[in-house]
Amino acid sequence: MKSHIQLSLCYFVIAITNSVAFQSRPDSRSVITPFLQRRSRFQLSLQKPSGNEEEDSMLNNPMERRQALRAALLSAAILTPTVSRAFDRSFPDELADSDNGISIVSIGSRSSAQQRATAAKEKEQAMKKNLINPFSAEDLLPSVVWSGALWFLSGSRSNPLTTPLGNLLYNEEEAQWLKDRNAGLFSAPPFEFLVLLGFVFIVLGFVTQFTLLQLAEGDSIVCFQLAGVALIWGGFFEIGRLASGEKRATREEFDRRLGLKDEFDDFAKARLVTSGNCHRSDVVAAFRRYNAKYRDPESTEYPLTDLEINKLLRMWNELENSGKAEMTSSGFWYGIEINKDADIVASRL
Repeated sequence: MKSHIQLSLCYFVIAITNSVAFQSRPDSRSVITPFLQRRSRFQLSLQKPSGNEEEDSMLNNPMERRQALRAALLSAAILTPTVSRAFDRSFPDELADSDNGISIVSIGSRSSAQQRATAAKEKEQAMKKNLINPFSAEDLLPSVVWSGALWFLSGSRSNPLTTPLGNLLYNEEEAQWLKDRNAGLFSAPPFEFLVLLGFVFIVLGFVTQFTLLQLAEGDSIVCFQLAGVALIWGGFFEIGRLASGEKRATREEFDRRLGLKDEFDDFAKARLVTSGNCHRSDVVAAFRRYNAKYRDPESTEYPLTDLEINKLLRMWNELENSGKAEMTSSGFWYGIEINKDADIVASRL
């Protein structure tokens, strides 16, 4: 709207200038002389009686009036604020210099959307590629990590696949380790069997990776992160099993525990009475006096710690004494006492 007003003003100025120039032509005086005379009389009637001859000469001189009019119009045109139309003031959403449809420069809000769309398209293509070919180089490391995680989570060498696979490939009569496994004991399998078992878990790792890729819509990064977390937790579980003694005992450990149990049962029949109370340290000392080979706690030939004797006492109370005795937090047993008369008889003998 403002531009239209300014354009009309310019046309008006041009018309006035042309009219003034026409009046200044010599051949036009005969045409406009009556008009000029009437205008001069009207202007003289409006003038104030100042007696200033210079002002009268300026008003009567057409050239000076024309110059004054041009100066006024020029000042108005300069002081009037105008908007340049040489360039567009609005910044485009996208600046692109394209050659054969290939964008070289991309700036603005629309370019950000295009970049996000391009990234999403590339990610979708990578996911489709993973779904089509799950055994690619990108999925190799996650599959191996899944193999290790499954190995530790299932119990490492005590995993439930060892015994069935061993019975399938070996004869129990010829393989002592398999006989111990079938008896519920731990026995280290041979090296070639461990290699075969490792191959089985690698295959399971690839199967797990492929399954999770289908569930995650081909996102290999998410599958790799899950594999790392599973491996860490599997390592924690393995350390916990080793620290708590939950790993199955070997044949030697089983025979030793069985012999210690028989020896403590003999001691309990001879020296313990199911009444009264005593401290657990008294039971430990009485057992060492009863079995001379265990008198030295630091013996290398017959090693036996106080903790193992306390475990034997707790086992005897649960299996042989039906849990009638109870131990307090301070280590006192109520319902069990040592038969001191048996100690006196043994000392006399």
